[in-house]
Amino acid sequence: MNSLELGASVPTEQRIRSLFRAQMLLIVGGDHREQAVQRLRDDLELRDVVHCPTRQSNSSARSFASQLHAPDILLVVWVCGLSRTNHGRVVHQQCRGPALPWIDCMRIPHPHTLVAEIERLHLVAALRARHDLVAQIGFGPNGGAA
Repeated sequence: MNSLELGASVPTEQRIRSLFRAQMLLIVGGDHREQAVQRLRDDLELRDVVHCPTRQSNSSARSFASQLHAPDILLVVWVCGLSRTNHGRVVHQQCRGPALPWIDCMRIPHPHTLVAEIERLHLVAALRARHDLVAQIGFGPNGGAA
């Protein structure tokens, strides 16, 4: 029996972490920070982290809007402290339709902070639903359609 099947008997942090395993995270905003991205990838055992840096001087969402439609994204993190308000509007609008969970952060979060924020915002059920949808679509842990 894996940790996803254990349900409520497993601590919430462990359940959240198990949902991230072999999944994909999208970060929108800010400057590229390879060390922070790698820390998320390694600590949460993600298949990939896609970071779409944005600039305060560029109001266009073209640099990241298409990424929001990727069917294998588990969660979107909008780095609101380092991007324009318009970028956040686009993230929120695009995530609502496909029931794609998102979190607003001032900067690229540490893995522990991200897990705690998911719990604080009561996003575990939404994350689980998205995890199940991604699996149903057929995206396996090896990075493509299964």
